[in-house]
Amino acid sequence: MKHFHAVTRSKLWFALALTLAPLLAGCGSDLAGSREIEIVRITPNAPGLIYTSGLTSPLRAVINDQAALEQMWTTAFAAVGSPPQIPTIDFTKEMVVVVALGQRASGGYSIQVADAKMSRGALVIDVLLKSPGNRCAVTLSFTEPLDIVKIARVSGSVRFEDRSRVQSCGS
Repeated sequence: MKHFHAVTRSKLWFALALTLAPLLAGCGSDLAGSREIEIVRITPNAPGLIYTSGLTSPLRAVINDQAALEQMWTTAFAAVGSPPQIPTIDFTKEMVVVVALGQRASGGYSIQVADAKMSRGALVIDVLLKSPGNRCAVTLSFTEPLDIVKIARVSGSVRFEDRSRVQSCGS
């Protein structure tokens, strides 16, 4: 009888484990199907951010070829006297992510690719948008914040997730 209970109990635990494993894999965070991807900032003066560009409209884009990179780079830095050199990208192994905030009426705004990961077959780009708080001193000129990074080439759909943060500047 003792042997019967031990076998039944082990079968019960095994059945329970098989039943709960798929449920537990999807619980909590999205870590079950996530893989971080290294980002390398390629904007001129990296790791600093760009506050003035030729991209006056908001943009979230993934670039997969040299011609598209050259076109975007030329547009982004058209207002600069001598545009920075276009970086060399191996598009067989890498791709470029561009995020632009669009034109703002003052300084104090920024945008940056904060994180990239593969999650359930999709590339998820975490974009951090910062704006000045009420008490922040800002420049009184138009700005067009921009960030450009390269990441390992991946396949799958792309999803940009924007997070906004208002900067606090004193009381």
